Amino acid sequence: MPDLPDDRGPAELGWRAGTVLHRYCRAIDQGDAGALRAVFAADAALVVAGGTVEGGPGTQQVFAGRDTVVGILASLFDQRQWARHLVSNLLVDVEADGSVDVRSYFQYWLGRADGTAHGVGDYHVTMREADGRLAITTLSATILQEITLPAAAPAVSTAGAATA
Repeated sequence: MPDLPDDRGPAELGWRAGTVLHRYCRAIDQGDAGALRAVFAADAALVVAGGTVEGGPGTQQVFAGRDTVVGILASLFDQRQWARHLVSNLLVDVEADGSVDVRSYFQYWLGRADGTAHGVGDYHVTMREADGRLAITTLSATILQEITLPAAAPAVSTAGAATA
């Protein structure tokens, strides 16, 4: 395994990488394009993989540049009323070129007018040191399953109803 950036220990690097991923999720949840922009490197790329109906590998698109990536992600803010992400099972490795490879699971809930979407998936993120901080250089999120629970019907009040 190569030396860690700035000779920092593995626990600190794991914490730093996890914090960047958590800041990304918080920016998505809060609909904060400025905070989203802050976690990406200038040359960041968003990798979008499309599967097939049969579950096999599909096409993959890569969108390059921080402004493009943030624009695509921010365009999703209007598609929900609220969002929450949970990240778990973080694995952090340092690659031979000094980049930091992060893999994790995620869950999300999206509040929409027609109900609440719940999904699970995998993140694969690469990061590198830039100006004394870790910044995301590549982000790939694969959604494995999503379900939408219908919006609850309004409660009917029986207060003040006469009984016979």
